[in-house]
Amino acid sequence: MWVECEGFETQRFQVFVPRGGSSGLEASLLQNGTTPEGFVYVPPGEFLYGGDPRASHPAAGQRLDLDGFFIARYELSNAEWFAFVNDPETLTRIHASERTRYLPRDIDGKELFAAREDGSGYDWFGYRLPPGHPSLARAPVLGISREDLRDYLAWRNQRAADNGEPWTFDLPTEAEWEKAARGVDGRSFPWGNRFDPSLCNMRQSQQSRTTPVPVDAFPMDSSVYGVRGMAGNIQDLVSSEYP
Repeated sequence: MWVECEGFETQRFQVFVPRGGSSGLEASLLQNGTTPEGFVYVPPGEFLYGGDPRASHPAAGQRLDLDGFFIARYELSNAEWFAFVNDPETLTRIHASERTRYLPRDIDGKELFAAREDGSGYDWFGYRLPPGHPSLARAPVLGISREDLRDYLAWRNQRAADNGEPWTFDLPTEAEWEKAARGVDGRSFPWGNRFDPSLCNMRQSQQSRTTPVPVDAFPMDSSVYGVRGMAGNIQDLVSSEYP
């Protein structure tokens, strides 16, 4: 349900009501202008964590209580990633390194698509995406390591501090990601429990070879909180470690 009040941000809340039972809600709204641009707010409260036997590594179902948090509406795009790569300080670090860093690559370490300004070796003026593929800039970045992401987050947080932003950026935890994707009722997919390959980017969605598409390409791949692309396109990294 949506809750609104003059002077505050309109917020969507979910309430889990057990069969034959009852539930209550205390709705605390954020003042207008609180949510960072490009982010959505997931309110505090309990949600159903795990418990989906069809998941690839199912966890036992349990109810977890999380504090409220902000999460980006879209996955980090190539354009946003290359803003970090092309920062003068980042280029200086790349230039001083014995190996090229921060460029998307496959599991064998081969660069996926990054083109330099001159089309050949290192160019001090920075990197650009291959010409003729404008949608690639809006596709989610992939083929980067946790070490790359740590450096990106340090850069992003320094920019926030320099700009006077009151935010600290980080990867979501696994529990935060799951609540943002499944809501409080433990649905199997962001849109509900019925699977439909036309709603997200996957190999059954297209006749041609499946490749990452722009982060806003599938509007129905949206969670109850408005977070996009949590079912299809690419896998997401979270801060939680796995064996």
